[in-house]
Amino acid sequence: MQTGRIRKFVAVCLLGVFATLNTGCIDAISRAFVNGFGFSLGSVPAQILADYIQGFLNPDDAAE
Repeated sequence: MQTGRIRKFVAVCLLGVFATLNTGCIDAISRAFVNGFGFSLGSVPAQILADYIQGFLNPDDAAE
């Protein structure tokens, strides 16, 4: 009795995994991860430049 339930559970899990892999979901997630990582690396020089410009335009705020 228990082995029938276990087999059904394993079959449903495998079907879910194959359906997820077949839709290209994993590829889309990996592309989004790489794009987000690239944007975060690009924000570091932008923040340095923004701090420099803000210090140049508002010299009183830069002393704090």
